[in-house]
Amino acid sequence: EKEFFGEYLMSAFGEDIASGRRTPRSLDEFKEESPILYNQLFQLQKTLEEHYRDMQDLEFTIQENRLYLLQTRSGKRTAKAAVKIAVDLVNEGLISEKEALRRMDPEMARFFMHPMIDPQAEKMCSPSACRQARVQSPGKSFSPPRRHKKQKTKGIR
Repeated sequence: EKEFFGEYLMSAFGEDIASGRRTPRSLDEFKEESPILYNQLFQLQKTLEEHYRDMQDLEFTIQENRLYLLQTRSGKRTAKAAVKIAVDLVNEGLISEKEALRRMDPEMARFFMHPMIDPQAEKMCSPSACRQARVQSPGKSFSPPRRHKKQKTKGIR
């Protein structure tokens, strides 16, 4: 889902965020505290994403009630998010389908080649049945522990 998302800290330095010494707050709180600065940041993000034609990761600071952009870069994303963002950018007319395909890292294809569980799917397995279910990996099959002991003696690990 396309949304303006981020975190911030008041009266902090970059190392406060990177070290985890302090817990950042959501931009929704920033919007409530400083609606004018939030709107400036939102417009800046929108302008940069249109210019770079990609999702941006912004670092900013505020000094004496003035917004300063420290840096911007293309935001990191999972393979699934990369496809979603590329489709959104095509639908918004910011990039062509050809450009969207060029942006896809071939390594991302591996993500889509593995079975995935639909997060919206209804759970159909009772806890006891799930414990007894076989888990498979390429070339080997692992069963409940009592059967695993027999297989181990045959040289399968």
